[in-house]
Amino acid sequence: MAEEPTIQSLPDDLCVSVQGNFEQEEAEKLGHIFLHMLKQFSSRFDLSNLDGVTIASDYQGALSKLDRGTVTSTTLQATDDRVLGVAMAPMVLRDGALKSHLVFNALIMNTLFKGSESEIRQGLHIVAHECSHVEFNTKFDKCFPDISLKKVLPSITEMLRFNAGQSAWDEYFATLSSASFGDSGSEAYRETFLTELALTENVVFESLKSYQLHGDVAKTIEEVGSTLGRLMKFSGYLIGDSLGKNMEPIDIDEISQTLEHSWFKPYFNSLVKNLKALNENYGEWSSFNLFDAILINYDSLLEHFGVIVENSDTPSPYVHFYK
Repeated sequence: MAEEPTIQSLPDDLCVSVQGNFEQEEAEKLGHIFLHMLKQFSSRFDLSNLDGVTIASDYQGALSKLDRGTVTSTTLQATDDRVLGVAMAPMVLRDGALKSHLVFNALIMNTLFKGSESEIRQGLHIVAHECSHVEFNTKFDKCFPDISLKKVLPSITEMLRFNAGQSAWDEYFATLSSASFGDSGSEAYRETFLTELALTENVVFESLKSYQLHGDVAKTIEEVGSTLGRLMKFSGYLIGDSLGKNMEPIDIDEISQTLEHSWFKPYFNSLVKNLKALNENYGEWSSFNLFDAILINYDSLLEHFGVIVENSDTPSPYVHFYK
């Protein structure tokens, strides 16, 4: 990793907005305490491009109302199925410059300040994790200024492909950088990964079987691509957290035992190798080739299930389903 900042990097005019069922005095106190916490984290993470902070009782509402500064192809959505989302660091554009805005569920922040020691440690880690995202967004944009919130993806297949790769490297770096702060919930990362892996194959095959009945290419590639993207995302969480604690993920007993006879083992090993390579020149990437390797990991997963995409750089790509 790059050398840690030695001075605070928090913007002087940073605003912390506390929204929801709070008395004014309580909201002001929460905002003040949180701002103080961010000042401490800003000596470890580069938070110079932090746009602002929103702590909201209506977490999904705050995400939906966030001004991104540009039109995006996807809306911000809190995770609410197998993994409960409580915080996010969405990218925004302000006067053409890329920044990140932190959004937190107020329930988690209340727990951070009023909970048990264990809950406080978990809350600290959540904040550190999101600060890691802010730093990575800045580093990535510095090296590739025409991509984040700016690159136009010509087709749904390219959007799914890029989203899968981006979620993998985003969560890899966030968990890698924040692993030593508070309680990272390593067991939860492992359980979530194993759950996704157990479900992926059946979900993909069901989508491919359904295609034989409805023939909707866009629907099928979105289902398959999103499912494989989730697996890459939660692989990124696991890999980053493990390496951040100086453990090879494949050496973790339950991971090793599951992967030993799994179709996913070679793809997982390749993803570990490629994510590690990204960290060798953290923040000083001279070309996009290393990130392309992660996108190729996604292509390989599609091919494993007999899904081949042609002409993905056009609005009407051609997709073959061979299984």
